Amino acid sequence: MKRPMLGGVLLTLGLLALLCLCGSAFLRGLGLRNPVAFTAVARSLFCVWALVVWWHARSVEKQPLLLWKEERLTAGGYVLSILGLFGAVLVGVFVESLLFRATHFHEGLGPRMTRMLGILKAHHWLIFYSAVIAGVTEELTFRGYLLPRLDILTGRRWVAVLVTSIFFSLAHIQYGTVTQVAGTFVIGLVLALYYERYRNIKAAIVFHALWDIGAVFLLLHRLH
Repeated sequence: MKRPMLGGVLLTLGLLALLCLCGSAFLRGLGLRNPVAFTAVARSLFCVWALVVWWHARSVEKQPLLLWKEERLTAGGYVLSILGLFGAVLVGVFVESLLFRATHFHEGLGPRMTRMLGILKAHHWLIFYSAVIAGVTEELTFRGYLLPRLDILTGRRWVAVLVTSIFFSLAHIQYGTVTQVAGTFVIGLVLALYYERYRNIKAAIVFHALWDIGAVFLLLHRLH
């Protein structure tokens, strides 16, 4: 059973690397030039990635995508979970910002992020579309699929938490800033620890989508 799971982990990370490194070039090769359509299709490619991972789990591993049984939460439990995730991430990001200030490190948003925000500012529906896709696909793959399998393969839960958080942050390196990568590492670490402890992927998905929406609108406000 470990061999198919190892293959699934490598497939997931390999496809992710291919998507991040070659996805834009692939779409340009198809002649997709409109920035709005380009952004929407680029986000949709992550759905294909998640579907391939699901297919591998069901057809090759012969087991569910989510190995850990989903714990049920009440409506209040979901609210508390999401608020707790917001609090933990905000504390982590605040500590990260203090570390950057202590080292006198400062950088702007970067040209790619600035261009992206320009598109999102003119088309708010893309903010919600991108956030929902990111929340669903990234949580199902990084936390739902990779975390339990790396736990089994390594025999050390902390290794699984750390590795998934590192790869989650590296998946955002395309935005070209150290602070973006560091921030997503904090988010990935908090979400991995939450899912490892509470086993509820739905709360993680909702938080992820809400965080992305809030972060984008905050950045747009700062640009004014």
